[in-house]
This record gives sequence, structure tokens and C-alpha cells, in this order.
Amino acid sequence: MATNRFQRYAIDTVAVGLNSMASGVVLIALLPMLTRWLTPSEYGLMDLAQVSVALVLPILFLNIWDGVMRFSLDQGAPHAAILKVGLLIVSIGITGVLVLGIVLSAVTDLDPRLVWSAVGLAVAMSCRSLLSEFARGMGRIWVYSITGIVVSMVLLVGAVVLVGVLRFGLTGILAALIASEVCGISWVALRLPVWKYLVKNTFDWGLTRRMVKYAGPTTAEAAAWWGINMLNRFFVVFYLGTAANGVLAAASKIPSIATTGSLVLRQSWRMSAAREYESEDRADYYSAMFTIYASIQFLMVSVLLAVLKPLMALLVGPAMGDAWRYVPFLLLGSVYSAISTFLGVNNEAGKRTLGLLLTTLCAAVTGLTLNWILIPRIGLMGSVISTLAAYVLLVALRLHFSLKIAPYRIEWKPLALANLIVIAQGAALYILSGWWLFGVEAALLIACVVARFSVVRGLFGFAGQWWTSRRGGTGSSSQDEDEGEGEEQSMPEASEAADERVRLEQIEQIETEIQ
Repeated sequence: MATNRFQRYAIDTVAVGLNSMASGVVLIALLPMLTRWLTPSEYGLMDLAQVSVALVLPILFLNIWDGVMRFSLDQGAPHAAILKVGLLIVSIGITGVLVLGIVLSAVTDLDPRLVWSAVGLAVAMSCRSLLSEFARGMGRIWVYSITGIVVSMVLLVGAVVLVGVLRFGLTGILAALIASEVCGISWVALRLPVWKYLVKNTFDWGLTRRMVKYAGPTTAEAAAWWGINMLNRFFVVFYLGTAANGVLAAASKIPSIATTGSLVLRQSWRMSAAREYESEDRADYYSAMFTIYASIQFLMVSVLLAVLKPLMALLVGPAMGDAWRYVPFLLLGSVYSAISTFLGVNNEAGKRTLGLLLTTLCAAVTGLTLNWILIPRIGLMGSVISTLAAYVLLVALRLHFSLKIAPYRIEWKPLALANLIVIAQGAALYILSGWWLFGVEAALLIACVVARFSVVRGLFGFAGQWWTSRRGGTGSSSQDEDEGEGEEQSMPEASEAADERVRLEQIEQIETEIQ
């Protein structure tokens, strides 16, 4: 029997999870090192360069790698033509980045090393993103996963050598970032291999228009994912200085742990939602996945809040000891950010991405306005409050658009309860200390687990069912991924009826557990 939807989602999640786990481990390992090796000003400039590149990429490159991944998932997709469309857009984007670098060097007082390091990082990240997403769209999920691991490991070694040993400071960490992306490009290009698709004499202008039409609006969605943070950074630097931005960057590293977890689920969900978009029981499947996804976000944040103070004391240097004060707002914002991206995947699966553009613009304008109002008055706290408010609005708007595309049920009461528990945990951090704080945080964490116990139980039940089916010989379409062609094939037609029965039975079981 071919791999059913839940098994395929589990396989995708494990592969993407290994990728993100490597990135998260390196992030946590580098945080105490870099906050000690770099001054707050240098750390702030490094963060500003990374966030700026992350915002520029989807704008100048039209977020084309998302289009490459989505169109490659279609049955019978012309992979060679899709890759060539992606390379065309990336080439145009690289030209734009080079022009931007020349302009910034000529008309601003920015350090030329910082400008051209950011340009090099943007070029390398764009090429790596294109090839990685192409591999993922083709079903080469393990190639995608290992590429991320290669990038993370090279970054860690490069940072230790260039910053920790050779003491190159800001220049060293930027060089390590670029080197890691170049190594990632080399790995994925060799594993596909890319030249097999480039030598084919295929180019489709109609496909180009469709991919640009799809990817264009997702540019705004990608820009919002990082853009609100980037706007915060510029407002903080303008009003409070680069040292304050360094403190905010350190505070943002703890929420990035939760964000990493949500990104793993989201990346797998993008593929699963696209594959199942035409299925008759789509609404039931989407409903079950939304409940699981939102519950996991609240549980992750609850755990992080329970250990926040000792974790921050361990991870950041003494110069940034007060950074924990801003983390609760950022953690709650990470929950709403994750939920908004889950809802936005419906638009991507249906190739109706205009709703992403409209909702993102509203949230971005809200965040910008609140930054302008609050940061001069209440400092860094104004920045984190602005981020939270923007993501809350984004969730509300996405709900309106998403439910029109794929109607499904949402359990409001349990989610509201989990939200209140997380807010109470954050408030306790400001009010209590010592053993009182430990006891209250532990009690609230237990309450959050109990509130979503049915989901946790359902996840364990599904894990057991998946493992039993694997032991029983239910095959996997992913086992031969690194061999090349097996994962490009769709589910055999002869087993579709049997697979559909398995899908319906598993949906009913998970929904029963959740309810």
C-alpha cells in the first residue's frame, strides 16, 4: 500500500525537523558565544544585517522558491521548466541586489564591509533557497533536510574559528554566514544533480507567468514574517541605538525556539495541504490538523515560559541580563505568528495568494504605526507590544480569508483557555520570584497540558498507529529518495481506494481523540 497522508506528513515532519533542529541547536550554541565575543553594538549590527537580508530576499526575488516548491508538487510537473523559471527570476534578483549594494555604498555612511557582506549573503541565500525548495517540491525531502544540516554545521565551525579563535568580530561572523550558504548550495547541487535539468531544452513563458502570479503575493507574506521584526529593529536603532537592538535580538532568540518548532510543522503542512487540496474530506483533515497545530504552539510556549529565567541566565551574557523582560510578549506573538502562517497555507494550497497580500499589508501597517507611537514612549517594550498586536490582527484577518477557501471547525474554548494560561505564566514572571515563581509556573504548565490533554493523547495514539503500520510493512514512498526518481512518482492508482479508506478511518480516530 502506498504511504497515506498522515504517514507522509510524519515523514516530512521528521525530515524538516532534523533540518530545523540542526539550525536551532547551532542558534542556541552560538548565542552565549556571540554575546560574549561581540559587543552589544556589533551583535546588533549582525542582527540588523541578517534581518535586512531576510526582508530583501522575498521582495527582490519575488519569493520565487515558494512557487518552485508549490508547482513542483503537482502531478506530472515539468521540473526542468520550473527550475529554469526559478533561475531566471533569481538572476534578475541578484542584479537588483548588486545595484542596491552600489547605491547604499555611494549615498550612505554604512560600513562598506557590512553592505557588501549583506549583498554576498543575499546572493548566496537566494541560490540555496531556490535549490533547496526545488528538491523539496520534487519529493527529495532528505536532500532538503541534510542541506540545512550542512549549512548549520559550517556556520558553527566558521563562527568558532573566525570569531572565537581569530577574533575577526563582526566581519568574521558575516563571513561564516556566507560560507555556510555556499556549502549548502554545493551540497544540494551535487545531490540532485542540477545539471540534469539545466541541459534539457525546455522553457515555458506561460508557466513563468503562472509562477510569478502565484509567488508575487506570497512576497508580502514572507516580508511580513520577517518584515515586522525588521521594522522593529530600525525603529529601535533610530530611537534607542544599536546596543538596545542587541538586547532585543538576544531576547528574540528564545521565541525563535518556538518559531523553529512551528516552522517544522508549517513546512510539512504546506506540502500536505497542497497534496490533499482536491480530496473530498479536505475540511475534516484540515480541522484535525489545525487543532493539533495550535495546541502544540501553546504547549511549546508554556514550557519555555516555565523555564524562562534560568534559561536566559544560562544563554545570554551579563550585559544583556534584563533581556528576559521582553520575552513573554515575543513568545505569545510567536504563537499568533504560527497560527497565521498555518491559515495562510490554505491560500497557497489553492494557489489563491492575493488574500496573503491583503492581510499582510494590514498587519505590517499596524506594526509600523504602533512602533512609531510606542517606542519613543516606553522603549523596547513598545517594540514587542507592536509585534504582538500585529500578529493578533494577522490571525483575525487570515481567519476571514482562510475559512472561505477551506471551511473547517475551530475549537474556540480550549484555545482561549490555553491562551489565558500562557498570559498568566507571563504575568507571573513579572510579579513573583524564587520558589513562588517556580511553583506557579509549574502549576500553570500542568494546567496547559491538561487543557490540551486530548490532543496530546491523540498524538501519542497516532504515533503508535504509525509505528505499527510501519512494522507491519506499509511501505514508504520516501525510502528511496536519495536514489533519485522514486519519490517523484505519485500514489499508484490501484491502491487509491484502499488509501482513501485508511485516510477516513485515521481522520475519524484523531477527531475522536481530540473531541
